[in-house]
Amino acid sequence: MTTEGEIEGEIVSDRPALPKEMDAFYWTGFGGPEVCKVGKLPLPGSPGPHQLLVKVHYASLNPADYQQRKGEAKHLLKYKFPKVFGFDFSGDVVEVGNEVKDFKIGEEVFGMVAGVRTGTAAEYVLVDDYVCALKPAEIPHHLAAAVPLVGITAEKALKKCKINDMHRVLITGGSGGVGSIAVQLCKAEFGIEWVATTSSEESRGLVESFGADEVFDYECNDRRWAEQFDSGTWRHVYDVVFDTQGDSKQAVLLLGDSTDGEGPKDAGGMVSIVDGPSAEAALEWLKESGTEPKHSYITSFLENFSWLWDSVNGVRSMRKKAKGKYWTVIGTGDGDACRRLATMLESKSIVPHIDGVYPLAQAKDALARVESGRAKGKVLIEVIPDAKATFVETDASMEAVEGSSEPQASSPAEERVEVAKEAAMEAEEAVKKSEVEAKTSKEAAQTGLKDAAEGVSNAEAAAEEAESAGAAVERREERL
Repeated sequence: MTTEGEIEGEIVSDRPALPKEMDAFYWTGFGGPEVCKVGKLPLPGSPGPHQLLVKVHYASLNPADYQQRKGEAKHLLKYKFPKVFGFDFSGDVVEVGNEVKDFKIGEEVFGMVAGVRTGTAAEYVLVDDYVCALKPAEIPHHLAAAVPLVGITAEKALKKCKINDMHRVLITGGSGGVGSIAVQLCKAEFGIEWVATTSSEESRGLVESFGADEVFDYECNDRRWAEQFDSGTWRHVYDVVFDTQGDSKQAVLLLGDSTDGEGPKDAGGMVSIVDGPSAEAALEWLKESGTEPKHSYITSFLENFSWLWDSVNGVRSMRKKAKGKYWTVIGTGDGDACRRLATMLESKSIVPHIDGVYPLAQAKDALARVESGRAKGKVLIEVIPDAKATFVETDASMEAVEGSSEPQASSPAEERVEVAKEAAMEAEEAVKKSEVEAKTSKEAAQTGLKDAAEGVSNAEAAAEEAESAGAAVERREERL
């Protein structure tokens, strides 16, 4: 006699046929790039009641990935190694928990994991159902994977300031992952008429394509860009200031004050995703992400000694400069926010800017790109190639072209070869230029020496003439 799940003594699992191991990009302990590995790890376990097992097509990397690897939160949070990199994902549901009601096997989903328990830069990831949203069919996986963390974080930060359509908004770092989406969200979700941002002069056209109405070159005035606009005829005032790149001390100079008649009555204030975090933001993130701190007393400390925590992190100082209206935020997995982002992706109200796409085997290069600070937009890891889309570079993003499986842009490896070739050509030109300059310098030096020799000869002749003239004067005086 057999029972459900058993055939003549053989246990039959409801779990689909899956490999025992998966390829993953992970780190083995706190440290530098040397702890990063690409290799095999065991597949995650079966989903819990409210979890999904997702086969990942694309994941994206963020500064939080290398910050964790360096150990910036090791005294506060528990980590289990090896730890897979990545927070964002887009892929297919291959297994569901027995209490999951909103998702089915075979559906395409995207989202951001909550907390630090798991990572997405692998062939499979186990995620909570509440962090997921259905991926629109016409949106390719790489675009879906590019938006969760940056979109969730930007929306949360702007809402923290109680932003409204009467506000003038300043966002630092408009070409970065969070900054580029924040500029677009101001227009698409919040109806903001005037959005300013900072960028290098090189990226001005890019951030203007996102919808920025005004662009400050953060490199001007020895990087004290805001000091040119915080007083006098050219004074600029903003109701909401959102710092995405650690430029709070400059940006706060342009924050308006509702009490002096320089903005709407409910002027929003200033928010940062780089400073701090404040005790309030840390407690909020622990609760929202369902994360337990490394030690039980940490929560109590944050609750009872927030003033000390905020003093050490510089939050109290910034809050004073912002006249009390200053916050920090940390994003975490949020399926509702992802559904709002999906709607805006469908309508093309937001278009994530892709800095580069790397195959999983080259994930170390992808993280190095993020850590360099030179990435403009999102850095993606391709786990499973998406046949629906290829990459075509435009002014605003590497957009998807549906219905084509032929690559229309160079792969990351090919791009690096091209970069190397260009670098070699530039080096050769530099050598030629140096040789010309050296030859010119040598000729100039020889001319200078010749001129100097002639000058010495002329000086000696003049001295002799002066000596002769002096002797003549002496003889004349003797006669007199």
